[in-house]
Amino acid sequence: MVVNYLFHFTVAFNFTTNQNKNITKQNKNIIDKNQSH
Repeated sequence: MVVNYLFHFTVAFNFTTNQNKNITKQNKNIIDKNQSH
């Protein structure tokens, strides 16, 4: 049961980290576009 909990926690953590990376990438792209004008 504890292993199961840790597994789900790890998956959720990895998912959140990936989402944050994508958001950071999108924000950087938006900033780059704004600076190029």
